[in-house]
Amino acid sequence: MSGTQPARNAILTLAATIGVAVGGWVVVQSLRDPLEDFAATLSRICLTARRATAQDGQLSSDLVFIDAVVEGCRKEARAGRGDRAKAFNAVAEQYTQTGNALRAYVAALDAFQAAGGADFEILLGKAGAAADLAPVLDRVRTLARCNQALAKAEKDGPDGLRRRLTDAGLSAERVESVVDAFRTITRNPLCDGIRECDATYLTALGECLELLSARWGRWRRDAASGQIEFDDAADNKKWATFIGEMVSASERQAGLQQQFYGTIN
Repeated sequence: MSGTQPARNAILTLAATIGVAVGGWVVVQSLRDPLEDFAATLSRICLTARRATAQDGQLSSDLVFIDAVVEGCRKEARAGRGDRAKAFNAVAEQYTQTGNALRAYVAALDAFQAAGGADFEILLGKAGAAADLAPVLDRVRTLARCNQALAKAEKDGPDGLRRRLTDAGLSAERVESVVDAFRTITRNPLCDGIRECDATYLTALGECLELLSARWGRWRRDAASGQIEFDDAADNKKWATFIGEMVSASERQAGLQQQFYGTIN
């Protein structure tokens, strides 16, 4: 899944103030840049959202986290003005885009798992002909497309935010300052690896299903062991390669997910 990593040690910078005498009254005028504490505030929003979200590895919890960050940014935008309001609104929009991609992925994953996932005993038990594997393959391809869209949304977050901030009229210097803070606080490279594992796994699964369909009637499944054996030795070799890629991707993803949740707890 897609996730964000709140910065733990953000440093708050104190605003400078000066006293200006006006008609006998002392007016405190702030020299503080409205975006001076942007990084610290975004870090606090993410950390608060993370603490309020169950760390159970469930994608539904990631959606709760994203929604909480969006609301926190919207709140800051409503309380601010000018570039500050624009910056937090832009971050909220960018997070919303990622959240939408994650929701589509979750819907595709739910449909995939409800139909048996990658359990060949279930999938083949329902198939009486090669054509019966077509809807299974469609679900795999849909999930793969959603995974690709989610990976793109996560990876392109900083660039997408840059475009939003530029369109909102922020100066180039402020745009880069906000984007740098966003990237540091929200981007976790482990997410890229997790999405890559999904892509590898789903590609290999699709190749398994395509091979079964193309060789329908020329393979057998042992009911006791669950092993599938093809009439052609070359097909057996292909099958073993695809299954090996699925196992390897699953194991690598499990390790990455363990690292990911270790970095945010």
